[in-house]
Amino acid sequence: MSRAEESQYWAESRIAAELQTCKPSDVPASRDEVRQYFADVHDSLCTSERADRAMQYLLYTPRDCGFRLWAGSRILAPAAIATLPEWMRRTGGFDQPAFVDAAVVPAARAFVRGLMLADSRPMVALARRLVPHTARVLAQHLAAPPPVELRTVTPAEAREQLALA
Repeated sequence: MSRAEESQYWAESRIAAELQTCKPSDVPASRDEVRQYFADVHDSLCTSERADRAMQYLLYTPRDCGFRLWAGSRILAPAAIATLPEWMRRTGGFDQPAFVDAAVVPAARAFVRGLMLADSRPMVALARRLVPHTARVLAQHLAAPPPVELRTVTPAEAREQLALA
């Protein structure tokens, strides 16, 4: 993303949070604020058996759940883990060697960039193979017409439009 796009992302994140009844001031407004938040709270974070089971399932889906989900998790897990800070990996018990990160990050970036080309058919085809339930939503999203107006509605405008004011 360009700097302008990133700024817009953070601003719109606060609007989205307010629409979900969160205080916008509680939502980070930059990468640095996200990093600071985790620096402030990471010593107090913990995991549970239920959370550990869920992460293990997502990252290493059992083969008996179907070959596609199993294969998809084996392909995506190293890239997903590479995005996490080291302390989070240790807490969750799913760290991986630095050489895996070094190998998977450039490959994942190139793969995602390739999927983001103007022709979305390869991305939808891959999604149909790996995550069939998600593929339908992705296809609808990618086929949707552009917005009528290129602006973000404020929470006050949304409430007014929905007669919630």
